[in-house]
Amino acid sequence: MAVRAYKEGDEREIVPLLELVFEEWPHFDIYCASLDHWRWKFLDNPVRSKTISVGIVKGKIVGCHHTIPLRVKVGAKVYLAALGADAAVHPDYRRLGLYNRMRDLSDEQRVKMNMEFNFSETTSPILIQQQLREGRSYLGENARLVRVRDIDLHLKMTKPESAFAKKVGFNLVNIFKKFGNALYGSVILEQDFNISRITHFGHSIDVFWDSIKDSYDFITERTMDYLNWRYCDPRGGNYTVKIAEKNGRILGYSVLRIDNYRKEYPIGYVVDLLTLPGQLDVVDALVSDAVNYFDRSNINITYYRNFKNHPYESVFSRYGFIYDRHKSLTSYRILSRAHAIDEELPKSQTSVSRMHLVYGDFDRI
Repeated sequence: MAVRAYKEGDEREIVPLLELVFEEWPHFDIYCASLDHWRWKFLDNPVRSKTISVGIVKGKIVGCHHTIPLRVKVGAKVYLAALGADAAVHPDYRRLGLYNRMRDLSDEQRVKMNMEFNFSETTSPILIQQQLREGRSYLGENARLVRVRDIDLHLKMTKPESAFAKKVGFNLVNIFKKFGNALYGSVILEQDFNISRITHFGHSIDVFWDSIKDSYDFITERTMDYLNWRYCDPRGGNYTVKIAEKNGRILGYSVLRIDNYRKEYPIGYVVDLLTLPGQLDVVDALVSDAVNYFDRSNINITYYRNFKNHPYESVFSRYGFIYDRHKSLTSYRILSRAHAIDEELPKSQTSVSRMHLVYGDFDRI
């Protein structure tokens, strides 16, 4: 049993391994071959670097450990970070220490590539305890918001435990939301900007990024190259991208997706939504546009996520989004102690309003 770095062509064994271990891969609908999706994800990223380790037994790949390199602004600087993704070991070769050896090799590669920290998300209590033992720290609690149009249909399609209690809870919250909407109404008084769909981000999005970056202490760098790779390459998935614009200036954008992995019950996602600081009217308009988009598409359930108590939550709540019971934590591990990132990461958690971490910052959808 041996571990080594990725070599060109390994993906022809890695992708079938992922499909075996995860019982199909990826777990959302794509409109290309799995091999093309893998190459988009791990070879063609805008950083143009790869950190992939494989485990070998008798010349056959039986394990893999992947990293997605991202540029993340922490405090006043942008650092190269490692997003953990798609680690797998063949069932016949588990509990032999192969995963740990691949992870250690990946860490060596990450340090050589000047990656400052690794971050990932988990919902598993077992993994949380393991991460604490490994010395990982937490950025904060993530909140998943959900909007359900027809509760009975949702319960029928998902068949959750304690369906009656869930239904009562949904109904009570919806009644409260309707009362709140009638009392407070929308923040939009007069909309003097346009919302339109785009298929490609232009250079104006770099101007937008320059306008917002100093308002955040933790946010993935949102440049034209990154956003076009993440949301506009068909190998990554089928996304609907909207921009709010006034006189040629971008005020904000949203990224929406309908996942048809379960064809009988597709799911809507507000994958990303970001505006200029303090522009809750633009947030409101983009959320309203998203809700209308999913309703016109007959999507019964829609999700959005960010850090818990993020300022955008109040807007989403006016459109019927509520907390669900899905809880997750985003953890990080310092890879290099040679720079100020060791001090900057804890400082970045001082205000949730200065942090941004949505579905698009991970690889789940």
